[in-house]
Amino acid sequence: MTETSQHKIYSYVDSEGHGLSFVYWDDGKLHMGVQNYERKTVMLGDIEAEVFLSPYADESSTIVWKDPVEGVCFKISAFGDEELLIKLALGVAEKEK
Repeated sequence: MTETSQHKIYSYVDSEGHGLSFVYWDDGKLHMGVQNYERKTVMLGDIEAEVFLSPYADESSTIVWKDPVEGVCFKISAFGDEELLIKLALGVAEKEK
């Protein structure tokens, strides 16, 4: 886990070396700078999200969305397709303190 004053980044690697990173921040702005990625708008229940599918074998795809109540932005990057990214995003839940 890496934490800055504005971001928290959780990175995971499985036994086969496949990586996944989960990032969230609370400045209320979605940030994505990608080139040549296929961009799609999808729904996570009633929340709109953007999927960026990588055309490159060595770069992960990403899904980003903003919590409309709290204003927190989320980004999950993983090597996988749109279906996997949506499944990962739908699995995000607030951790009770």
